Amino acid sequence: MFAVWLERSYFENVRITPDGAVAWGEDIELCPDALYLQLTGKSVREYMPQVDRLGSHA
Repeated sequence: MFAVWLERSYFENVRITPDGAVAWGEDIELCPDALYLQLTGKSVREYMPQVDRLGSHA
């Protein structure tokens, strides 16, 4: 799926979706929260302390 990034014109068509994801076309969308966690090295609990209150049913 990411082989299309080898085509510069496709890669340059990046956009930000209404929910903040980084996207190309209709097939590739990168979650903004996952990107932030990866780039900062933070854990989910550091980034979203309320996650423990969601319980196991979430």
